[in-house]
Amino acid sequence: AAMWDPPGYRPTVNRWKDTTKALSIFRTRIRRGAIVEELFPKLRPKEPHWYLSTIGAIEQGRGIGSALLEHRLSQISGAAYLESSNRTNIPLYERYGFTIVDEVVLPLNGPAIWPMYRAA
Repeated sequence: AAMWDPPGYRPTVNRWKDTTKALSIFRTRIRRGAIVEELFPKLRPKEPHWYLSTIGAIEQGRGIGSALLEHRLSQISGAAYLESSNRTNIPLYERYGFTIVDEVVLPLNGPAIWPMYRAA
């Protein structure tokens, strides 16, 4: 499955703030989630773009991810953007015209992510 947000869509971050207060047992994970949810929208390009928020396949290596990317990218005429959390997926995205624009280490000892952009 692949989940794409259309140009202009902006997720809200307020939902995490109330949850953080209510669920102190999971405070570190929720706090990290809130920080990430506030950080990611700031990384996005300012111009209109499609945002690939999630992509995944049950079985790797069968071309499912490629088929999902090809399908949506063939239907859009604008720019596209994603954040890769897996370095090994970067060559896949590069084959579809995405380029790395930064490397960001997530807070609270989080992993690195690579924002990637594909011009219109």
